[in-house]
Parts: sequence; structure tokens; C-alpha cells
Amino acid sequence: MRHYLYLEDRRIAYVCGCFKGGVFTLRAAKTAELTSAGDVQEAVAFLRSAGLAGKRVIAAVGGSETVLREMRLPAASAEITRGMIRNEIAYFRKTAAATAVDMDLLERAGRGKEQHLLAYAMELERLEKRLLPLKEAGISCARLSVLPDCMAKFAFRMGARRQTAVVAALESDQLRLFLVKDGHCLINRNVRLNVRRFCDAGAEGLLYEEIADQIGKLVQFCEARTESETVQQVMILPGRLKDADAAAASVGGLLRLPCRCLRFDIRPAGKSQAAEEDIHFSAMVLCAAHRPEKGLSPVNLLAAERGLSRRGRGILPEGFGARCLLFAAANALAVAGIWCYLEAGTYRALQKSRELSAYLSEDKGVAAYREKMAKHQEQADDRAYQSRMEAAKNRIRTMKCLTMEGFEVLEDCLAPGMDIESVVYNKDTGYLSLRITMPDSGEAPGYVERVRDSGYFTEVEYSSWGYGTEAAGKQKLSMELKIRLTGKEGRQNAVQ
Repeated sequence: MRHYLYLEDRRIAYVCGCFKGGVFTLRAAKTAELTSAGDVQEAVAFLRSAGLAGKRVIAAVGGSETVLREMRLPAASAEITRGMIRNEIAYFRKTAAATAVDMDLLERAGRGKEQHLLAYAMELERLEKRLLPLKEAGISCARLSVLPDCMAKFAFRMGARRQTAVVAALESDQLRLFLVKDGHCLINRNVRLNVRRFCDAGAEGLLYEEIADQIGKLVQFCEARTESETVQQVMILPGRLKDADAAAASVGGLLRLPCRCLRFDIRPAGKSQAAEEDIHFSAMVLCAAHRPEKGLSPVNLLAAERGLSRRGRGILPEGFGARCLLFAAANALAVAGIWCYLEAGTYRALQKSRELSAYLSEDKGVAAYREKMAKHQEQADDRAYQSRMEAAKNRIRTMKCLTMEGFEVLEDCLAPGMDIESVVYNKDTGYLSLRITMPDSGEAPGYVERVRDSGYFTEVEYSSWGYGTEAAGKQKLSMELKIRLTGKEGRQNAVQ
């Protein structure tokens, strides 16, 4: 059984158990309400009292601490895709703060060379602060997931397959809403709602109307998102509600949608049974979401730090033991043997190459031929450079907003195969827009960083991706870059 932790400013929820066939088998459960938000010492004391010192845990943070965006990006490796996500997040949030990111693929890249995904991002400073109590308590964090994504996986395993649903989780002081579809969370929302006061006043009817009203707003968002998409059911985690079935019936009647309660089927692993007040839905959802299943792995904000790919983000199964290690050792020996064989062949080839070079060096005709070819290559390089400089001057004459020095900075940052397709200057905003074409999507983040690191331009903003069609019929990736010009980068009074 694994250890699961849900971390918030004022709450830590812990369970030790597993989920299989819709049943939770729990060995321990504990929830602490912190008296002071973000109190590290109080959190460390709770973690040690739960016996987690020196243990390995799977943790999760709330949706309010992360950024969730739906994106369409060019097909690329996991590392390059994360770089593009960071650029997108920095552009939309207008911040340069370092972020930890991961993605939940909605559609894998096909022939159109485009991937449809949900991007999760969290500022590294906030992430390190959230994991500080674990570090102080000597706890190793294997994965860091996000509650909205875990809720989508949990709803999928509880019956919301191939359909769109709204999950409503009630707590004493707030209502959490999740719009999920086929194991993916499209939107999450936290609503301040004092559920305890409604129940104490005996105003459950008004409470159900407020819940239905908030869910209705999410239903309207879903219908406006796409014309063919509608919410097909509502699922409620009732929390401490006395009559959960009455709540589901009332909310379903107000919304005219099927509505049902999600209850945790819990079985104790030992003699001791966890008290109901010690079990928080967030830790249970986290446990259910990490049930190993192909194609349904939760996001991991620590994946980039540990070099995990999108296809290999799952946790090693509990049966990973001696036979797997023996198989890995046999593979390592085979690789070592092949490497030695290739090294021996390389050494023999180098010996023959040295002998051939010595033989050719004795022939003066070969030396003269090499010298002539070197001069010819030097002349060709000089002609290519002159042609390039002439083309650059012509472009600058037509733009009348950028100096030769600035254009050379932009061209020096280009990687092989990249080209500046178009340059447009907006006098009103003072922005210079460049359309850059490139053969490989992996070169895009690097070019943006090189232009920023050059220190020549005061502000460089990334705008959009796109595909252009070449004469040969092949698609070529293009990217738009926006640069603010001042008197330093352009001519005098260029902005005016």
C-alpha cells in the first residue's frame, strides 16, 4: 500500500491504502486543519505524528494553486513540449517566473502535426514552499499531482466514461466544481459557500438551489464551448451532508439532469478502522486516480525535473522485483558487449585512416589539390556572405525601422534551416513582428531564448504557431515573434 498526501495552506489530508474494483482498502487515514496558513512547523509535526518520516509519498495540490489551460501545439518530444508550454504560460500571464509544468493529452499528434492537450503549470517558488514540510520531515515525494486532474481520473473510474459530467465536492466552507470528460478535467472552480451554516439553520432547500445554480453556470460554459457538447450527468461528493440522496434528487430536479452521489466503499486493512472525520475526499480521490491503468496516468509536476516522458510517467508496479532487475542486468551486459565490438571496429577504421592519410601526405599533387579546394571554398563562402549582407540591407531599406546591427542580432540567433520569412512594423504599438520559419519544432523555444539572452532588445514576446505550405507541398512550421523597438534597437524616434 502507498502513502498519499493532499497539501493546502490550512489543510493536510493523508491516507495509506489502495483502490481496486471500486473499493478502498485503508490502513490509515488522518486529516489536520492547520491553525495558521502555511505553518511549516505545525505541518511537520503532523507528518511526523502520522509516521511518515523517511517514507515515500505521492502528493497533490489544489487547483487554485495551479494554472490550467487548453492548448494546441506542434508535435514534439515531451521536453520540447514543456518548453513551449512555459512560453505560452509566460505570454498569457505576463510573467517571467519559473514554472513547473506537465500536460494531459486530449488528442495525440496525428498527420496534421498538432497535439491537443491540457497544460498544468505551477510557479516553482510556490511548489517549493508547498513541499518544504515534506523536506523538513524527511519525506520523499515520488510524484506531485493536481486535484482537478485526479478528480477527472476518479470520475472516469466511477462510471463517467466517454461522456461529459460535472463533479461537485462539498466541504464545510466551500464548493468545488469540476467539468470532466473521458478522464480529463476541462475546468475547475472553487466557490465560497458556507455549507455548515446552511445545515445548522435547517435551510437545506436553499443550499440545494445554490448548488444547482453554480452547476448550471458550468453547464452553460460547456454548451458554449462546443455546439455538440452537453453535460450528461452530475456527480456529488456530499461530504458531511445528512441526507445525500435528497441533495442529489433536488439538484437533479432543478437542473433536469441525472444526478447521483459518489460514496467511498471503504474496507479496513487491519483491525483498526479510520474515523469518518479523519477521511477527506481529496486524499481518497488521489488514491483512486493513481490506480495503475494504461493511458490514464495523472499529471506529475515533478516529471520535467526527473526527465520523464509523457508515455513513461507511471509509477513502477508493486511487483517490480528481482526478475525485472535480472532482466535489466542481462540487457546491460548485452549493450556492453555490443559497445566493445563497435569500439574495436572503430579503432581498426581509425588505424586504416591514419595509414591512408600518411600515404596521401607524401603525394605533393594531393596537397596542391587540397589547397586549391580550400581556396575555392573560401571564395564561395565569401560570395554567400556578400549576397546575404546585400539582401539584409535591402530588407532594412524597405522597413526603415531597424538598424543593420539589430538585424544581424536576429539573424545570428537563427539555427540551421531557420529563416526570417516576413518583418512587419506597427507604428502605433512600436512592435516589430517577425514570422520565423523552421524545419523542426524543437528549434522554436531555443530561438526565443537566444534572442532574449542577446540582451539587445528590451522586450521580446512570443505570439503564435502556425503552418505554411511550401511549393513542394510540404508543411513547414512557422512562429511569430514580437519585439518592442526603442531608440537603441531601431533608428532615432522609431516608435514615434
